[in-house]
Amino acid sequence: VDHAIGDMRDHLTSSPQRPFFHYVAFGACHWPHHVPSEFIDKYQGRYAEGWDVVRERRFKRQLELGIVPAATLLAPRNPGVPAWDGLAEDTRRVSQRLQETYAGFMEHTDTQIGRLIDFLQGMGQLDNTIVILLSDNGASPEGGAAGAVNARRNLVYEKETSAYSLSRIAEIGGDRAFNHYATGWAQVSNTPLKWYKRGNHGGGIRAPLI
Repeated sequence: VDHAIGDMRDHLTSSPQRPFFHYVAFGACHWPHHVPSEFIDKYQGRYAEGWDVVRERRFKRQLELGIVPAATLLAPRNPGVPAWDGLAEDTRRVSQRLQETYAGFMEHTDTQIGRLIDFLQGMGQLDNTIVILLSDNGASPEGGAAGAVNARRNLVYEKETSAYSLSRIAEIGGDRAFNHYATGWAQVSNTPLKWYKRGNHGGGIRAPLI
């Protein structure tokens, strides 16, 4: 974002009469989810109820806001997604931290977008600028049923044990991890739809555009 702001400042000061196009590509929220710890810590305990409860709450809120049609039904848990209440305590603890990190990553990105908006407003250009936010197509299942501190290792070499994940929980979100949330949290992010980013369902792929 610092580079983007610097580029726009240079353009607006040297050629203010000329329009500009600027494309800013964030790493968020693609895995691995790396973010300063202060953003992660803000969400501590937010997901303790688990993905089943959070998903139901999000679906109810979508209905209240009219984001989905009134007749919409919530898809059942995908195959391979366990019930939250059936998970071992250690697995729930790690899974919560993975999702807290994802949420912090998203807020950190939102903060950077806010910096861009504030800059344009400060330069008197916000009302003269079209801002388009385009997302990737949905949440992804690479973290597996329990999530992973090192998703690449978990996918390619050997499955993480809960003991291994718990021993590395403090590294989640930092440069010594390659973390990814569990499939249960991926389905929460795709509420009320089935499946994940890597598979089509119902004839198409849905990607947010604001």
